[in-house]
Amino acid sequence: MCDLRLHDFARQYPALADRGIRVVAFFHSSSGRLRRHLEDRGLPFPIVGDPSKAVYRAYGVEASALRLLRSIVKPRFYWDWLRSMRHGYWGTVHWRMTTMPADFLIDGSSIVRRVHYGGDIGDHMPVTAILDAVELFPR
Repeated sequence: MCDLRLHDFARQYPALADRGIRVVAFFHSSSGRLRRHLEDRGLPFPIVGDPSKAVYRAYGVEASALRLLRSIVKPRFYWDWLRSMRHGYWGTVHWRMTTMPADFLIDGSSIVRRVHYGGDIGDHMPVTAILDAVELFPR
């Protein structure tokens, strides 16, 4: 589902870039594996491999089998799964599906201004919420 998020996020990225927002995405795969997997995707932002999950631990990103199960009972999971298959994303990086998504808005002074810990594997901070929140950041 993370690949699908990258796909959707890349399509919406121009609105973020127009506001001066920079994006960095972290995955719990090795950099080499990510490079092979994503080289043809043309993503407009950097992807960083964190196979030891050091950054995940530093930011409190969790794994949860219970929340994965909660994901699977939601109709949105199957819609996203079909979209992932259509775009060729499903199962190509790692099958660590118990790792929940998390989104962090960090200002230019490296202060974390907003955090969104996903309640299931498809739960991310919407781009509209990111744009709204950034308007409130001190300049």
